[in-house]
Amino acid sequence: MVAVVTLAVTAVVRLGVVESGFKAKTMWDWLDMLVVPIAGVWLAGLFALARARADKRSEEARELAEERTQVETLSAYLEGMQELITVEHLLSSTENGPVKAVARARTLAALRILNGTRKGILLRFLHEAGLVDGPAPRLELTLADLTDVDLVGAELKHINLEGANLRRGDLNGAILQGAHLQGALLNDADLGFADLTDATVDNAQLATCRGLLEARLPAGNRVDEEVWAALLQAGTGSRVVG
Repeated sequence: MVAVVTLAVTAVVRLGVVESGFKAKTMWDWLDMLVVPIAGVWLAGLFALARARADKRSEEARELAEERTQVETLSAYLEGMQELITVEHLLSSTENGPVKAVARARTLAALRILNGTRKGILLRFLHEAGLVDGPAPRLELTLADLTDVDLVGAELKHINLEGANLRRGDLNGAILQGAHLQGALLNDADLGFADLTDATVDNAQLATCRGLLEARLPAGNRVDEEVWAALLQAGTGSRVVG
């Protein structure tokens, strides 16, 4: 760009200055007037481009570090829980004993770090290991941070999520037959197409969901537009029976 402007100024100087009432300017005058400002804009553009590239590299590095943290946290958790199950006999340990306390502490800590996808992996593991089923689970998830959890299509029959925080969770199509959901926060959760047959959950909870269409309620009936509208209107604290 600078070269083109220089050639243009040179041509003007050689052809002579057009009569305009202004004093004739030398080539260096023209360079001061045109080339220097343009060069400044060009350098500013280069600086902005370099800054954008640096910001992109920084963001990529941050995302890579976050992904590494996610992988390491979940791996360490699963390894630690495997030891508690096989070595410390978590499944047969006494109620309120130290082994259960350690398992609960590790679980709550990991859930605070993990993203929605890996929270879903962790919860599936606990369910398959038989640690969070029934009215008296081996591992209680009260106050567990399950926000944004991804449980799409998960089979979680009789799972105990009493008092857990499931805000913005995606449980679309999840099988939650007989699930214990008393006190669980379902605000903005998607339970569309989920099977809640015989689950313990009330109108007030379901009314806070983001989606519930085509879900099967505790009494076995499907949620259509009419039922969904009625739930939103009636969201009282009574248990859903139909």
